[in-house]
Amino acid sequence: MILKVILLGVFLILSGFFSGSETALFSLGHGKLRGFARSKVPKKRLIAKMMKNPVRLLAALLLGNIFVNIAAASLGENIVSTFLRERGAIALSTLAMTFLILAFGEITPKTIAVQRSETVALWVSKPLDIFSSAISPVRRVLRRTTEFFLALLGVKTIERDEGPSEGELRTLVDIGFSEGVLNRLEREIIHKVFSFHDKIVQQVMTPRVQVVSLSVDVPPQEALSLLKGRRLSRAPVYEGEEDHIIGILYIKDFIQMAEVGSLRDIVRPAQFVPETRRIDPLFHEFRTRRHHFSVVIDEYGVFCGIVTMDDLLEEVVGESFAAVPRKDLFKRIGRSAALVKGVMELEMFNRKMGTKLADPEVQSIGGYVISRLGRIPEAKERLRIGDLQFEIIKAEPNRIVRMLVKKVSRTRAGARE
Repeated sequence: MILKVILLGVFLILSGFFSGSETALFSLGHGKLRGFARSKVPKKRLIAKMMKNPVRLLAALLLGNIFVNIAAASLGENIVSTFLRERGAIALSTLAMTFLILAFGEITPKTIAVQRSETVALWVSKPLDIFSSAISPVRRVLRRTTEFFLALLGVKTIERDEGPSEGELRTLVDIGFSEGVLNRLEREIIHKVFSFHDKIVQQVMTPRVQVVSLSVDVPPQEALSLLKGRRLSRAPVYEGEEDHIIGILYIKDFIQMAEVGSLRDIVRPAQFVPETRRIDPLFHEFRTRRHHFSVVIDEYGVFCGIVTMDDLLEEVVGESFAAVPRKDLFKRIGRSAALVKGVMELEMFNRKMGTKLADPEVQSIGGYVISRLGRIPEAKERLRIGDLQFEIIKAEPNRIVRMLVKKVSRTRAGARE
């Protein structure tokens, strides 16, 4: 009897060993496993080797766990049956073994494995490798059988993805920023790339109230003047009601045709996209079909805005690079002055002007001026920062659009710091 009780305890320990091993090994992240593969510690390299074939490892763990659990349940029934009649023994042993296996073979070892996954993985690696090799013939038969049924169901065999997860990459980017490897703009661009596929058209489109649209009955020259006056390269065209968009008018089509009798002659078919569509596939569609403009409609087919390639690019690189050509960001006037767009990156401004302005909280020269001033300045307002004089040419309620920057002598610049 004592021997049976001891043997039952051994089976419960082995049950905990297999379930804890599974949790510990499969809790290790991709980055940690790559580090293990390059480690000089033999056990770490062994873990990396085993995790390259997760199906093989999982089969060994499950075989071992099932075997010891069945053995423990049978032995428990045998022990109880010596004290009770057969019916009572089965019921009591089932309840007792369920409790013991859950407590000592599942919950406790898995909890420890989650909290100390690396320590547990190192401890179990060698005995688990020996066990996996010992049951190789049985495991091979089980694997072939599993692959056969997976093939019937059209499911591919599990392969461990060697690439890092999104969370791991985000962490690496943040570490790179904190250590000075990446600047703030680079960090934000990378984070925006990760969130790009989560956004829908409605979040990035230009809403209908801000869209300039034309009636198909408008005289061509009037339409051309309107596009030039608004500095637009294209606009949606409607017939009758504004919701009835029939196409897109491109200003370059006026140039290619000597005479245009009606907008119908040059309007191009419109590409429609629902406002709930994700922007990631739309971006790829823009690239492959070589059209960068779509009319956005809601669930009832009502015109609710437009979306362009620039709108999508702004979600990643920001307005300074998507909407404003680099050559338009900075225009030198003489040797010591320049017309500068507020969205120009602060680092680029420093390179152009030979300055060393710095503020970890902002990215653009416009943001830098607003930060130092403590508010958004008005047009024609002037201020000095160090040896630079800023004259605001144009400002909007939420940003500086354009300004004139001059270098002045420090002796003359009542520096506003």
